[in-house]
Amino acid sequence: MLPRCLDCMRAAACNQFSDIVEGAGYSLNVKGTGIYTAVGIGTHESARYMLSHKITSGVLPPVGRCIEAGIEEYWRKFSEFETVEYDNVTPSQDVGAYQINVLTKAFHRDIAPRLKFPENANPSDHLELFLKARIGDDAELSGHIDTLTSHSLLDTKSGKMLRPTHTQVGGYTNLLTANKRRKRENIIIAHLPRVRKEKVYPGTTLDSYPVDFCINESWYLVNQVLRDVKNFIKSGNPASFQANPQSTLCSKKYCRAHGTKFCEYY
Repeated sequence: MLPRCLDCMRAAACNQFSDIVEGAGYSLNVKGTGIYTAVGIGTHESARYMLSHKITSGVLPPVGRCIEAGIEEYWRKFSEFETVEYDNVTPSQDVGAYQINVLTKAFHRDIAPRLKFPENANPSDHLELFLKARIGDDAELSGHIDTLTSHSLLDTKSGKMLRPTHTQVGGYTNLLTANKRRKRENIIIAHLPRVRKEKVYPGTTLDSYPVDFCINESWYLVNQVLRDVKNFIKSGNPASFQANPQSTLCSKKYCRAHGTKFCEYY
């Protein structure tokens, strides 16, 4: 949620706090699950499978097995989605499965061999780690960390383009501290770009984020969100959540508030 807050707090509120918004009497646009979500879930499961095997055995499993694990999870998730919204990069379910194949091979080749874990590590302590912590008396922060290596927090992205996610990974680091777990010295973002089937895979990128900057930005943003929510509960005024009508995502396709009484810019 946090990176979306920087783009448009009101749009983020519609996703994260839709029950509060609708409970105040506002109607929001109905949005299906984006196909990018399904592709991301499959790719993350491929990565989890291969790294779990590496942690327990010391070696990577054959890439074919990793692809099978990811695609199996991808198809399983489709049974849970009410509606799926496709885009021009992934226009069908079959193309999504193909993209998981490509992205899994890239992770297996470009990222997994470089990751080091403590001796006798337990995969559940290092992969797809869900953490939560209380903030004050009436709020909770939670997050799902992709990978914790010996020295780094690794977040894997499979979107068309990479957007800044400093506040998200800073939140993860704050959660580690709140749960009395060791803060990692590095924050690494691995971008496996999702591209059209007919295009050549452009390559994997690894970006390093400044840890203290991410922690600080995340903490102040979280507190701003809490203030905005409290103001909205008290007033019922949509302006409690600052809108950004100049956002590239300001359209009914991407925002549940667009064109509703909750946001009347358009």
